[in-house]
Amino acid sequence: MNRRDFVSTVSLGLAAGLPVFAENGVADVEAGSANANVIGPTASPAGLLEFASALEAAEAIRKTHIPSFELTQQTFARIDKYNPQLNAFTYQLREDALARAKHADEA
Repeated sequence: MNRRDFVSTVSLGLAAGLPVFAENGVADVEAGSANANVIGPTASPAGLLEFASALEAAEAIRKTHIPSFELTQQTFARIDKYNPQLNAFTYQLREDALARAKHADEA
């Protein structure tokens, strides 16, 4: 893990009490154990995308592991779950994003 990945995932995740990346998946730091709730290689691709980079998400869409519309819905669900702690999003174009995702899937 490089410094940039560490700072963006571990430090902010620990500060907010959010799940953070582990070498072998995603570990829930709130559970108090480094091995608690780790998403491993047998997890569904959609589950692994919750904390994936934009490039990983795009690759999953290209390989048809997940439709754009579903990934967009999951992203908004994640925002709803964590934004009260982070207060990072002030304005979202949900309807437009969902419409574009649906159009992309149809294309």
